[in-house]
Amino acid sequence: MLTPADLEGFSPLSRQFALRIAAWSASADDSVVWAAALVSHFRSEGHTCLPLDRFAGRLLSDVVDRAPSTIRLPVLADWTEALNRSGLVLNSSAWVPGRNVGFPLEASKPMPWSTRAPLVLDSVSRLYLHRYWAYEQEAAALLRQRAARLQDWDLGRLSAAVRHFFPSHPDEDFDWQALAAYSALRRGLTVLSGGPGTGKTRTVARHLAILSELADREGRGPFRACLAAPTGKAAARLTEAIRQSMDELPTGVPRPPSESVQATTLHRLLGLSPVAGGSNTGTAPRLLSADVVIVDEASMMDIALLVRLLRALPETTRLVLVGDQDQLAAVEAGSVLGEFWSGPASRHYSTSWAAEIFGSLGRSLPTDVVIPGALPMADSLVELRRSHRFGAESALHAFSRSVRSGDVALARSTWRGTVPGLKRVPIPAAADRLKALTDRLIPWHRRLVAAADPSAALTVLKELRLLSPLRHGPFGVETLNRDITRMMARQELIPANEDWYSGRPVLVTSTDADLGLSNGDTGLAWTDPADGRLLVWFEAPDGEPRSLSPLRMPPHETAYFMTVHKSQGSEFEEVVLLIPDDPHPLVSRELIYTAVTRARRHAEIWGTEESLLAGLGRVTERFSGLADALWADVGATGQ
Repeated sequence: MLTPADLEGFSPLSRQFALRIAAWSASADDSVVWAAALVSHFRSEGHTCLPLDRFAGRLLSDVVDRAPSTIRLPVLADWTEALNRSGLVLNSSAWVPGRNVGFPLEASKPMPWSTRAPLVLDSVSRLYLHRYWAYEQEAAALLRQRAARLQDWDLGRLSAAVRHFFPSHPDEDFDWQALAAYSALRRGLTVLSGGPGTGKTRTVARHLAILSELADREGRGPFRACLAAPTGKAAARLTEAIRQSMDELPTGVPRPPSESVQATTLHRLLGLSPVAGGSNTGTAPRLLSADVVIVDEASMMDIALLVRLLRALPETTRLVLVGDQDQLAAVEAGSVLGEFWSGPASRHYSTSWAAEIFGSLGRSLPTDVVIPGALPMADSLVELRRSHRFGAESALHAFSRSVRSGDVALARSTWRGTVPGLKRVPIPAAADRLKALTDRLIPWHRRLVAAADPSAALTVLKELRLLSPLRHGPFGVETLNRDITRMMARQELIPANEDWYSGRPVLVTSTDADLGLSNGDTGLAWTDPADGRLLVWFEAPDGEPRSLSPLRMPPHETAYFMTVHKSQGSEFEEVVLLIPDDPHPLVSRELIYTAVTRARRHAEIWGTEESLLAGLGRVTERFSGLADALWADVGATGQ
């Protein structure tokens, strides 16, 4: 029987889970213990399942760092047979949503903490923790139901309103924004994906304006919309962007109620504890009172949080998920947004939906995206393809497109070229790196402390941000922020040995509902020249600066550098991405794309070309069965 020492390389949680499974198993087969340890390990890495066929027969040390190099995992047939003999594995065909499935009678010992089989094995050799299998199946069932539901509007009024807000132009291609707005009003589910500057926020804002007008004309009373995002920072940016888009609407157009354009975090919307996170799905859901729920930055949403959201939606509430499918996936388990676009028909539309679009909008979908028998799920997806932020000649635009398509040769020619907007900086030697980074920050820091007022200082704060893929180690944000602070103190740019000083950027690391601050919010310590007081300033959801004493700050850290994950949902004028000298497994195509697209005007990548090229060739993979569950009827439609 295995001991904790045999499970070296696994986290304490994975070790304890595996040993508990060993104690309860009806067989003494070590392969069951390895499977339990691995499925727990993979969940902590962001996967919802363990694909046994991918790792069967391989050395354990090839799968888990620091694991024993003498262990070889069993071949697939032997592995699945041992799991089925264990008495702890449920066959997926026996799963019923919302019902606990008891252990087989032959289980050797009682399991006091649960009445459900702890592991589930599906028909294609994916092994799950029971909870995550149930999450995927429930999410897929609820999403498919919502995708098939159509809203009962007066189609004449709906068509006229959409045409008014999205007028057609003879020289333009098909207007995907108009399709997205129409879909969000007509369908129970709309998933809107697009890169930076493709008009996602403009589409949402005009959708809300149309909804306000239709609700008024049809006598339905004030409509109720909920705007949310996974983080406080993303919610604040969504509020700001929606309000800016509303200001661009023509004079005389009815504006939605102010409360309908005030975004909040998903956790706050659902009444979840930010400590418990999205996995707190065991309590009875609090049904939302809303006609439409719009979630921005949906790529950051994990499978557990998605399930909690779906449970909270009344049948008649429309759900609109907005994001960029090419960005990094959620930190927790699952890759929700990307799963929608993984289906075999995810970029096609049914002939019936194409006919309705033509009849309502007077525009024909491109013939190559229309096929007979496409599913309602496919009709619910819209991808915006044209960037309005960058000109066609922009290096940032060319680079982001090449990264999305996986064209490494084009990406390399972009940073080697002379077009402004993107620059690769050969990484300085370790002895000179810190000074080079500090020199890059100094002009920005001086503008921060010299700003005329808090609003101006917060505007400067958004001009530049340094990013790293890592949290720990010499290239991690913890080390870099500490070393830059010391370097700036040595150069007498900030006071030495003081925690608080004017110009210190800070990142909130724990949500404080009483203060209205969320994990991920960024602020600035700044001294008001009028009274000499040093306060910490944040931009409120209404765009106005708000302050609090440093003594009242929730847990936080200095933020000259920020991880790429933490930067999601933010935009800066300039971005500097520092990557390790040597190729690193965390530097991937999605991470590079996410980092560079945080920049509005200019991005720099500091690192060796070898490391950058290796990152562009590495695609992040999340093991999951959600896509299969979402598109399960494709085979039945003859596609």
